[in-house]
Amino acid sequence: MRTARRIEACLRPGDVLARVVGDQFTILLDDLHSESDAVRVAERIQNAMALPLTVVGTEVFTSVSIGIALSSSGYSRHDDMLRDAYTALYRAKAAGRARHEVFDADMHRRAVDQLQLETDLRRAVERQEWVVHYQPSWTCRHGVWPGSRRWRAGGILPRPGDARRLHPHRRGDRAHPAARDVGSARGLPSDAALAQQNPHQPPLGIAVNLSTCQLADADLAQQVRRVLDETGLRPNSLTLEITESALMQSMQAGAAVLQELHEMDVHLDVDDFGTGYSSLAYLQSFPVQTLKVDRSFISSMHSGAQQSEIVRAIVGLAHNLGMDVTAEGVETPQQMESLHALNCRRAQGYFFSRPVPAEEAERLIIDGPPAFWDGRSGTKIVQTEGLSLQPQDRTTSSR
Repeated sequence: MRTARRIEACLRPGDVLARVVGDQFTILLDDLHSESDAVRVAERIQNAMALPLTVVGTEVFTSVSIGIALSSSGYSRHDDMLRDAYTALYRAKAAGRARHEVFDADMHRRAVDQLQLETDLRRAVERQEWVVHYQPSWTCRHGVWPGSRRWRAGGILPRPGDARRLHPHRRGDRAHPAARDVGSARGLPSDAALAQQNPHQPPLGIAVNLSTCQLADADLAQQVRRVLDETGLRPNSLTLEITESALMQSMQAGAAVLQELHEMDVHLDVDDFGTGYSSLAYLQSFPVQTLKVDRSFISSMHSGAQQSEIVRAIVGLAHNLGMDVTAEGVETPQQMESLHALNCRRAQGYFFSRPVPAEEAERLIIDGPPAFWDGRSGTKIVQTEGLSLQPQDRTTSSR
């Protein structure tokens, strides 16, 4: 009630305030002359809600996210206008909360496109229209790259004949986070089979992304255990990767699940580290073994001292917490030299290999890796001793 009164005090005579559900309210503003009139009302509400409330003798601070839809867009149904106000509200929340957003046509197009993308992904999962691509991560052994390998099952692309509306090159960046939400542990069996190849070599590991939805599933550990039993994959050969943001969103619900997986001897990595807002105290309390430095930091390592120091700080943090660290998105020998100097002993990226289909991954496992490529210039890299990386002319080979 006190929140409603605060909002009501910011409105003009003739405006209508209604509570929809929970902490959501709808406001109908009348007699607006321009978009700025609605924005001014939104700013008044945000300023009023920023003031503390006293609850049982304790000051409580709140914030409000606001979505605005204007009738000047020519709505014929009030439901459509309310839908677009909700779309703008969700955009405001996604952009950091405690702000307002005005709906526009591009916002509607993105919302419809995202919905279609998720629908396509779900149908593709049901129809088994996906081809899993694998990208190796390499570990330095005794100063020499490569040492041991772990395969990351990511970059899922539709089979050529089943692409339909989903084009991987046009929509791949948005498909990846969406796929995390529609995927399941059903993807593990085929991934696990790859890790059984070439038994004469040191055991290979397989890494699979875990979504926020899966992390909140109390039955996840049982699903993983069932897949391990069916495939014969050893638990310590499986790594589940959780993004930093997903970890923070599921702190309570996911803690028990992660602990159960840890007790099964399944490895747990924090993916895209440095892009979220994790608390170091919470991070230390989770049973994770590896921090994966986001590719945005690696790509900018040589653009300034500040970027290089960020990578140094993350590597040092991981080691101080008793964790391993993996650099994502490594593309050049210069980046590899710098990571080696920072004592980062594991890396993945186009420098080593692009994501490849299972057949090519099996050949790499059996025959060994081809020469490495500079992911930016396309220059062939020959391994000599330690990290002495020498370019050769690219004439007969491909990346």
